[in-house]
Amino acid sequence: MEQLSQLVSILEELAGTGQTLTYIEMADRLDLKGARRITRLALMLEEVMSLDASHGEPLRAALVVSRCAPHLPRPGFFDCARRLGLLNDLSPEQFHAKMYELLRAKYSPSEETNYVQREISQKSF
Repeated sequence: MEQLSQLVSILEELAGTGQTLTYIEMADRLDLKGARRITRLALMLEEVMSLDASHGEPLRAALVVSRCAPHLPRPGFFDCARRLGLLNDLSPEQFHAKMYELLRAKYSPSEETNYVQREISQKSF
């Protein structure tokens, strides 16, 4: 369960910055070891997807992508999204772009937050 919490934290950090990680990079960040580490990661990502879907949230697992072009999540991501009733009529590319856009909108600091942070950083205490 600790690794799942760590995974969620990393995904939220990525969402705020607009970055993605490959499956191998995420497995390394979680310190997953062994021959089936990507499979274990995929199962954890599917668990996060189920949680996100049950709360009507964008799928944070969309931020973990293949290292090969076109840098989309692996087919299991789209299979899980389909099982959750989310993929509908969109192509995998369209669905991924939509999830990425929704995540950026939800987790990116607002302009007001950016303004306040700039004001605070310019003050000397």
